[in-house]
Amino acid sequence: PQSPDFTASVIFRYVYALRPWSWTATFIPLIFTSTLLSAEKHDVRTDITVYLIFITLCTQAAANAINTVEDFHYGVDTVMQMGGDRALVDKTVCPKALHRLGYILLASAVVGVRELILNLETTHHDYKLASGLFAAGATLAIVYTAPPLRLKYRGLGDVCVFLCFGPLLMQFCAVIITGEIQRSVNIYTVPIGIMTDMILHANNTRDIKDDANAGITTLAVCLGFKASRILYVLMLLATYGSVFYLAYEQYVGLALVALSIPIAAGLCGSFTKEKVHNMDEETAKFHMMFGLLMTVGIKATPYIQEYIQ
Repeated sequence: PQSPDFTASVIFRYVYALRPWSWTATFIPLIFTSTLLSAEKHDVRTDITVYLIFITLCTQAAANAINTVEDFHYGVDTVMQMGGDRALVDKTVCPKALHRLGYILLASAVVGVRELILNLETTHHDYKLASGLFAAGATLAIVYTAPPLRLKYRGLGDVCVFLCFGPLLMQFCAVIITGEIQRSVNIYTVPIGIMTDMILHANNTRDIKDDANAGITTLAVCLGFKASRILYVLMLLATYGSVFYLAYEQYVGLALVALSIPIAAGLCGSFTKEKVHNMDEETAKFHMMFGLLMTVGIKATPYIQEYIQ
């Protein structure tokens, strides 16, 4: 029998291969959407929110595993790359096992959605719409690198990520919680979707040389490093601009994101060829903090308004 230490080591390697640092991309849109709907006086059940966290994290972890294997087989991930996911190139996990784990996690998410929808079917919830949104998001997440579409390799990765972690994920949560599409959620998919795509853009900018050598096309490859850095800054400005607009028009507490400006400035300063190797992870950390400030801002708005008055 294997020793407990060996078993724990194997588990850790496979969990790490699922890129848990990137799970903020799923967690933040879900928690923010739940908080927003609660502020709009919808009945947000804790048990359903926890179930949604399980379903969406399983889906993202599955996509991460499958996409890692596809990138490895396609020759995108190499021993020479500076950072990113090195689980397969460093041979810390088995490609077949990681691929299998990805589809097990995806199956778990599908079963979770089915059970959740069955429990809500007797209420006012539109389970067909919820199923369609989940199916669309999960499919895009898989064909991001998997054949036959391989969206990432055709320059469509940024569009795919924006849709998956913005409108599709947030409206899926809204339909599960309230029973229907919530138009009020749509405008918030813009800053959250852009902020999530910044993680991908940082990753692709770091991998410009490797991706070009592998013969794939990403937005960063098309732009080159200098223009990609400018785009990163513009995306950051667009995120702040849209949130400040929403703070003025709807929830004044959203202005709390201003507390993150020094960190955002640091990210822009670190976006150099010498430091870009871990920009995706640093952007994911910023994504978590920014999203939590937005969430707290929604909650804090009534108290801020009361204090102002």
